[in-house]
Amino acid sequence: MKKFVLVTFIAISMVLLVNYAKAQLAAGSYGQNIIMTDIAGATQNLYSLTDAGKPVIMDVSAVWCGPCWNYHQTGALETYYNTYGPSGNNTSSVFWVEGDQNSLACLQGTGCGTQGNWTAGTTFPMMLTCAPNNTSVLTNYSIAYFPTIYLICPNRKVTEVGQVNSSALHTAALGCPTPSSFTTDVAVWAAKKPIGSYCSSSISPQIIIQNYGSASLTSCSIVSKIDGVVKSTTPWTGTLAKYDIATVNIPAITGVADGSHTFTFELQSPNGGTDQDLANNNVTTNFSVFSTGANVTIQTKTDNYPSENYWEIKDGATVIATSDPFGAGQTIYNDIICLQTDHCYDLVVYDTYGDGMSYGGVSGYVKVIYNGNTLATINGGNTWTTQTSANFCTTVGIDEVSSLSGLSVYPNPFSDKTNISIELTKPSSVSYSIYNVLGEVVYTENAGSLASGSHEFVLDATNISSGMYYLNIMVDDKLVTKKITINK
Repeated sequence: MKKFVLVTFIAISMVLLVNYAKAQLAAGSYGQNIIMTDIAGATQNLYSLTDAGKPVIMDVSAVWCGPCWNYHQTGALETYYNTYGPSGNNTSSVFWVEGDQNSLACLQGTGCGTQGNWTAGTTFPMMLTCAPNNTSVLTNYSIAYFPTIYLICPNRKVTEVGQVNSSALHTAALGCPTPSSFTTDVAVWAAKKPIGSYCSSSISPQIIIQNYGSASLTSCSIVSKIDGVVKSTTPWTGTLAKYDIATVNIPAITGVADGSHTFTFELQSPNGGTDQDLANNNVTTNFSVFSTGANVTIQTKTDNYPSENYWEIKDGATVIATSDPFGAGQTIYNDIICLQTDHCYDLVVYDTYGDGMSYGGVSGYVKVIYNGNTLATINGGNTWTTQTSANFCTTVGIDEVSSLSGLSVYPNPFSDKTNISIELTKPSSVSYSIYNVLGEVVYTENAGSLASGSHEFVLDATNISSGMYYLNIMVDDKLVTKKITINK
């Protein structure tokens, strides 16, 4: 939607959005306080409302934004505020923020390419990002496009709810966690590490704790367990007011065996006493250790709108790793993840807007790089829209086979036949086989001794059923594996 806004309205607003080109807050992010003066001169304090147990719907729009105006005209926020705000049952509230630093006159229908008089008939608080306020709300809430509509729960958890009707807004608000009702209560906000895979037998856990009690939290103990076995107990001290959070780094745990594991954090003894609510004291994550695994770099170059894109590494149907939100356009990010060696995965890239990670002549890409060799590349462009994928294997890379300088299999996927193209730097013995996912050989071919140079073979899979397979190519004593898919 933002692209329609950007290409339709005035250039100064385009510049502003570029300056704030961040990814939207991920669901479950922690909401910072908002203290702003509304257009009626009253001070609006987000935490005063949420600390009282009231969820808040916040709409960040711009006066020139057509989709923002259309949503405003539906009356969804007005209905919600009149029903659940101070003049209704007083269980919730609404913040409306003009995010493009436009003046009150613009908000009232004069200048700035405004869509109309936004204040007409509006009863909920409306705030500007110009004097006496500032633009900190845009930074703190990573506003990347207009309109952005968030639900901020009493525990300060933030979720983007979008342009929905008042009934849907109410349903979303009802899904907020139960507000704090105890004096002494330490809670898990999020487990940050360990999650995913590690190419080391040593892990460094990290947790975010929250004070869910009305009394100030000054201490607690954090018990760390692997597969149900206690590995450490870490004391924490500090000062957290109600709903404040703190990130705690746990000392490294060594000697973790290879394989899949569960990790459990358990919070105990808040302020040296008894926790009045044990239901929010535990969290368990899954992780894997491959001490001889492959440290693979996922390199991403964003296009103009980084908030639209993310990638996943999948092992079959299981998501092994996913990207964090990207913060800036036309920027290269390098994420290092640990994968099993001699194993095949899928790289899946998503574009939530549907323009294939490309806009206005700027395209991004995502690459998988291992030992200096690019195993998979997905380029932005018009060949895909919302989702595309590429497979790769962390076996011996082409760069590690001195006699092999090039290898491709095309087309892939294929139905009956495909082409194997190789480039040899010296005379070599070559053979290739197809294995199914159970490790059974379903096809084999010995190409014999070949001279240096280019060679191409036709792989006939007419008698092989549909499915995913591994093509193993042996060049002298080195093995290169590629994943292939047969679609009948």
